[in-house]
Amino acid sequence: MDQERIIFIIDYLSRFTDKNRYVSIKDIQDHLCEVTNLKRVAEVTIRRDLDRLTSMGNNIHREP
Repeated sequence: MDQERIIFIIDYLSRFTDKNRYVSIKDIQDHLCEVTNLKRVAEVTIRRDLDRLTSMGNNIHREP
């Protein structure tokens, strides 16, 4: 399920963000709840997924 979750996250980011539009971790959590059978995904899990996506060469701007 990890790979599927990451695919849902990168798809969401590519459709709903750009350099002028941002989303929060909560936005990502809500999206995953809506489109998958996942209940609430932990914030730390989403942060790890974003780290993986960044390490794979995706340009993801994050603010603390």
